[in-house]
Amino acid sequence: MDVKRTPRLSSSQSDAAQTVPTDAVCGQNPGDTDGIHRPTTTQAGADGDRRISRFQIRRTVGEGTYGVVYLAYDPTLDRAIALKIPRCSASWSDKQQQLFLQEARMAARLVHRNVVTVFDASVCPDAGVFIAMEFVEGEPLSQRLARGTPSIEDTVRICGQVAEAVHEAHALRIIHRDLKPSNILIGKDGNAKVCDFGLALNDDVQQASQGDVSGTLAYMSPEQALGNAHLLDGRSDIWSLGVILYECLTGDRPFRGQTNDELREQILTRDPRPIHQINSAVPESLVQLCERCLQRNPSRRPRTALEFRHSLVAPPSRPKRIKIAASVGVVAALLAFAGIVIGHFSAQTRHELEEVRTGDLLGVAPRPIVFDNGDITSTYSYMEATGPYIPRVPMVICWQFPGVVNDRIHRARGRAVR
Repeated sequence: MDVKRTPRLSSSQSDAAQTVPTDAVCGQNPGDTDGIHRPTTTQAGADGDRRISRFQIRRTVGEGTYGVVYLAYDPTLDRAIALKIPRCSASWSDKQQQLFLQEARMAARLVHRNVVTVFDASVCPDAGVFIAMEFVEGEPLSQRLARGTPSIEDTVRICGQVAEAVHEAHALRIIHRDLKPSNILIGKDGNAKVCDFGLALNDDVQQASQGDVSGTLAYMSPEQALGNAHLLDGRSDIWSLGVILYECLTGDRPFRGQTNDELREQILTRDPRPIHQINSAVPESLVQLCERCLQRNPSRRPRTALEFRHSLVAPPSRPKRIKIAASVGVVAALLAFAGIVIGHFSAQTRHELEEVRTGDLLGVAPRPIVFDNGDITSTYSYMEATGPYIPRVPMVICWQFPGVVNDRIHRARGRAVR
């Protein structure tokens, strides 16, 4: 349910997908002091023949209660554009038209890969005011949601791109105020772009907006629904991001009243249905982020859209018991491996010692052992072989050799010395 007030321009839910180039900016008439091109003629006719200023109207791509969007052609710059015209704007007063042009300038300040670029804004005697902007070939997120919920990966990507665009707006002290799926365009390349800054607020107009309730009620923050436009900050848009995230994850909006009063009452007093009751496959990290965004107290929401973006890509949280079980498993595996190694070397050592004791000894006498490096490291307490049979002694701990003085015997071939 839309709650809007003239003369603020806002697209309807059927505003069309708008693409193509974003690099050029339209020219201005010499002598204009406000930076807005002001055409003087409008040619009426059927789509395909109609002309508004220099733009040739090709077809209607979106139409709703509050305005019409046309696909148009700019012959000067040789590119397709989207031309949006609010209804009844031809009868607006000069003050209303100036307010619209001021909002167009504010939107034109935003240059970001995830924001629809504004090229021009004009006042026509016959057509009223219009805004020329980038045409994005694709579809609104609202149409995508009508076909079913996106995957978790697509949800994270789309909401992350929207958050980046919102963060850029907030850095310029602009509050969108009307974030919703129909104002998010998904291009054929999958890139999301935020459009329609017709209800946006900045410092110049915010204090004069006390009591103004404009926007789409289902996506309004509680403070916005109460008419506290003069007190809004970026956290109101973060509430709207939370509503969009909830809808992407569940396929339904968190608040669905049958009337404006019922919907407003739900927003102000009720908690939405838990996400896991609708979709148990949603990672816990996304559930927690959504719950934070939909806190009625703005101080409990993410402080910035960038914080929302970072939380969106955080790995899913796991219960502590799983971490403990994993640690126990690792320790058990290490102990088992150590036991196998020790058992192997112990068995090999016992086998070689047995060979020493039972071998064909040519003579016996206590002898020190001199290793290949010439060091005398220990003396055997048993009778060492003086004949040709001298075994290889593996590196083992001294308790496996009774009477050995040093802590370790290094693997080497020893020889007896007299």
